[in-house]
Amino acid sequence: MEIKYMVENSLGKLALESTGINDNLKNNWKYYIDSEKEENLEKIKIEDIKILDPAMGSGHILVYAFDLLFEMYENLGWSTKESVLSILKNNLYGLEIDERAGQLASFALIMKAREKFSRLFLVLKREEDFKLNTLIMEESDSLSERIRNKIKANNLNNLNKIIQEFEDAKEYGSILKLESIDKEILEKEFYILKESFNNNEQGTLIFNEDEMIIDINEELELIESLIKQHITLVNQYETVVTNPPYMGGKGFSTKLKTYVENNYKDSKSDLFAVFIERCNEFTKKNYYTSMITMQSWMFLSSFETLRKNIIEKTEIKSLLQLGYGVIGIAFGTTAFNLKKSLPTENKGSYFRMFDKIAQNIQTEDCATLFRIAKNNDNFRYKFDEYSSENKISENIESNEKGNLIKFQAKQKDFEKIPGSPIAYWVSDKIREIFEKNQKLGEIGEAKQGLATTDNNKFLRLWNEVNQNKIGYNISNSKEALESKKKWFPYNKGGNFRKWYGNQEYLVNWENDGDEIKKNVLQKYSYLKTPDFVVKNQGYYFKESISWTDITSTGNSFRYYPKGFIYDVTGMSYFIDESKQKNLLGILNNKLIYIITKILNPTLHLQIGDLVKVPYFLIKNEKFNILVQQNILISKEEWDSRETSWNFEKLSLIDGKNLKSAYENYCNHWRDNFVQLHKNEEELNRLFIEIYKLQDEMDEKLSFDDITILKKEAKIIQIDNSIPKEFLTESEKYLYDRGVSLEFNKDELVKQFLSYAVGCIMGRYSINKSGLIMANSDDVLELSENKFIVKGTDGEIRQEVESKFLPDEFGIIPITDEKDFSNDIVEKLKEFIKLVYGEENLKDNLNFIAEALGNKANKSAEEIIRTYFIKDFYSDHLQRYQKRPIYWLMNSGKKNAFSCLFYMHRYEPLTVARVRADYLIPYQEMLENKRKFIERQLSDDDISAKEKKNIEKQLKELDTLLKELREYANEVKHIAEQKISLDLDDGVNVNYEKLGAILKKR
Repeated sequence: MEIKYMVENSLGKLALESTGINDNLKNNWKYYIDSEKEENLEKIKIEDIKILDPAMGSGHILVYAFDLLFEMYENLGWSTKESVLSILKNNLYGLEIDERAGQLASFALIMKAREKFSRLFLVLKREEDFKLNTLIMEESDSLSERIRNKIKANNLNNLNKIIQEFEDAKEYGSILKLESIDKEILEKEFYILKESFNNNEQGTLIFNEDEMIIDINEELELIESLIKQHITLVNQYETVVTNPPYMGGKGFSTKLKTYVENNYKDSKSDLFAVFIERCNEFTKKNYYTSMITMQSWMFLSSFETLRKNIIEKTEIKSLLQLGYGVIGIAFGTTAFNLKKSLPTENKGSYFRMFDKIAQNIQTEDCATLFRIAKNNDNFRYKFDEYSSENKISENIESNEKGNLIKFQAKQKDFEKIPGSPIAYWVSDKIREIFEKNQKLGEIGEAKQGLATTDNNKFLRLWNEVNQNKIGYNISNSKEALESKKKWFPYNKGGNFRKWYGNQEYLVNWENDGDEIKKNVLQKYSYLKTPDFVVKNQGYYFKESISWTDITSTGNSFRYYPKGFIYDVTGMSYFIDESKQKNLLGILNNKLIYIITKILNPTLHLQIGDLVKVPYFLIKNEKFNILVQQNILISKEEWDSRETSWNFEKLSLIDGKNLKSAYENYCNHWRDNFVQLHKNEEELNRLFIEIYKLQDEMDEKLSFDDITILKKEAKIIQIDNSIPKEFLTESEKYLYDRGVSLEFNKDELVKQFLSYAVGCIMGRYSINKSGLIMANSDDVLELSENKFIVKGTDGEIRQEVESKFLPDEFGIIPITDEKDFSNDIVEKLKEFIKLVYGEENLKDNLNFIAEALGNKANKSAEEIIRTYFIKDFYSDHLQRYQKRPIYWLMNSGKKNAFSCLFYMHRYEPLTVARVRADYLIPYQEMLENKRKFIERQLSDDDISAKEKKNIEKQLKELDTLLKELREYANEVKHIAEQKISLDLDDGVNVNYEKLGAILKKR
């Protein structure tokens, strides 16, 4: 598709305008875009058209160009023989640095010519001087000193210049910029060089002073090739068509990097962009360039100067913006056709072949849509219904609800938008907004923050460290320094989430970031200060609006209260507090997503894009109230999980039983979800109304764009054709829109079990909100219906009146049966009794078991026990991003022995305590059990079936005991070391210290 589009709209367009071929030929060209004929092109003979592919690869473009040219020659009355020979001699030119690919290109052209003219080889035999114009780049590096000296001795300065310019030529290929030397002068100097050798030297092997063999004839042939190469590189062509290599600057060799920086300042960010610039130089004035490249040049700031040069100095005749997967590559591409002339008032034709940037559209389907849309300006296709499994038919009808594919745009309009993106789909109304409104960069400041240079060393999830070392709600750097705290909240970006949240990380900013700053200067010794890496310190700890860099599913702007240092990926925007919430509501508006995708329709939203966004001020009190409500709902939801540092208690413990608490939870959060959806649509509506944007967008918002409850619930499409009655307005609201909010009962029950474990460990209490024990130096004192947490200095940190007391040492065994008094299932039952009452225990256990799944028809306690043995820890690892706070000692694949302990209550004697109190006693229990079962074998009355069953039990016990004995040795070894942990080191480091006895993460 892309090759035919490029060739038909460059070579084909040129031939129709200038050679006198019949217009009917274009009917064969399925990808040709019809337009008014250009009047300013001179007439040209078909044999004088030169088409160049400067990165020809294996020749696909040139082969298709051959097909089109052959049609044209025939149409003009040429014979088959003369057509084929003229095309090979006069029309087709190619350059390639890869020898194998270049050979394939030449072979492909010869085979194509042979296909058209069967006697080709006989004719070529008679034409001794015949050579294709497809060149494999040659280097002069191998030329001997003998021939170099001969050139200098004869003052052949132009040949000498060519030799110099083609040193390391394969490094640069066709991007080499050369000063043109007249062909006749070069040929004359080459003749002198040949004559300067004695007749007996030519064609013979001679030895130089280093005893190296030199074939003079081969060297002369190389110089002759370099002359032809030079002429090809300095010539200009009527048509240049290519699919250039794609390579970012990081992939450049040192020589290539230096050359590109010196010669292609406007396009140095990527090799494909260098080729755009070079191909324009290859092209004659008023003639055509067609290329397929990555689409990033259309939008990114690093290509802004290149883009402006294209807009101001060439005419974009047409452009196809393609989705992912076209031509078999996993990123978006664009094919385009440029005329090397100043732009006119004419509109170019633009085609948008996808909806969302990361959408994969099969090449064949893309081609079908293009063929339909190029002749139907109003054709629409619903890309969100696209499936690669169902081929798009040529007879598909336009869908009014779909996306418009073809656009007409004047390229001068691109300059009305900051950065001049090739935003061909933008309406006049949106352009007017860009022209008239202030930009965000003018009324506030967008900043990148800290790059630690070593995140593993300086960042922690908040639950990894001692809570008394964390400085929350700090107002400024002075206050942070005076607090003597080590860890401070860190905005690191995060998942797609609007309004509030993504508050998980801490950064070591002790003593004003002294360790980080020293590390920066050590790592980058050429820096005099760390400010280049430790950016914008004056903005640390200030309130801000931040956003997620990745925008594949939409923009997600969030409010961050005071107290945060921010990351390079946690980019932040600072504005007067009185405008902050108003602006947050605007930034999460549908129009801003449209605008940011104009400025940068890739998957990212950078600071350079945000500062170009037009500023809107909504003077409407309702607007501000809705924004504040959205923040509060999102904050409540974020803080409802134990993974938030503002978590108070689990709402599921508020109810007469777990079932009613679950139902209350669902009703409450369904109401909140619906309220958030209503609010966001109302914010859109108010915005549309105030700025009269009814023709640009509507207020409708997908339920998938509501960013709360992503773990706890999912939206299900339903049939709402049958009227129903509802208990709540929220259920009706969702039903009327054809959806239902289905809560994940298993996830919520798992959150309940995790919270219960936290209460058993002493992290939480059912009688007091927030964290209770979360410091490694916490000392627990237990008494009846009460426990006290002290520091090592005896200072009381927490005093809790509660009938449910935490485990004395923060250790819970997990075994197949109730083998210990503080067995995890027994402690859970005790917890449930105290929360909901003993009379509801059975119902609550059944509710938990049902949510976990009763596939083997086991009892509720068996299901819960199995969950703790097999799945609890993997859930815990996922919940805490592989930085667990409860660590699982586990004997191996058979789970012969498992025991949880709480990281924040770990002591050097913890492993020894587990060994003495649980592991050794449990091992003895199993050994006694084995002896008891084994004695049954001596009973003469047992049947063969019973005997077989006993032997099976013994075998299973032997397997468990084998695992247990091996594990006991490992535990003994670790216990004897009395290993200390420093929580500041983080879970990754500390976990490895005990790694041999812990469950792998």
